[in-house]
Amino acid sequence: LFLFVFLSIASISSLLFATGCATDGLAKEKEYLLDGANISFTLSNIWEEEFNTTHDLSLTKLDSNLQFSVYKKTEINMTAEELLNKMIKAELVDSDSKSLIKKYNVNKTRNRIIYSKLYSATKDNVEQQYLFSVIDFDGSDTLVFAVYKARGSYMTYGIDDIQRLLIKMEWNGPKTELAYN
Repeated sequence: LFLFVFLSIASISSLLFATGCATDGLAKEKEYLLDGANISFTLSNIWEEEFNTTHDLSLTKLDSNLQFSVYKKTEINMTAEELLNKMIKAELVDSDSKSLIKKYNVNKTRNRIIYSKLYSATKDNVEQQYLFSVIDFDGSDTLVFAVYKARGSYMTYGIDDIQRLLIKMEWNGPKTELAYN
């Protein structure tokens, strides 16, 4: 009986260990930093960094891309909404056709305001959807432009995760008092 109990406990322990190791590999996340280390966020390690000269950080997974660019309000001299509209035009300039699918309500959270629009655009007979967002961190001189690009089915699947990421993104930098004339 003792041997049976011991072997049962050993089997259960090894099964739990193996399962834990397997799920641990799937659940790992990587931390990313923007604007030096002023902004941080984590994403599943499924995302891979790719070289991009247009954005500060460019990530890819399957048939989707996620890109971030950081701007200083005092350097660009525009509001978050103006930046969003300017960047949408720049990103979709080469599209054969484009249409606004949804303009999201301004999302005011505890320490940021998020402006977002979802577009569909076609280039060379390939349709993509784009979730464009600008994050304006309270008490900072920083705006973050983010664009998530995917085909329709991937967008439907991934859009909630991207929106949660934008809400969870952390401002670690100093508070800035801005004076506008």
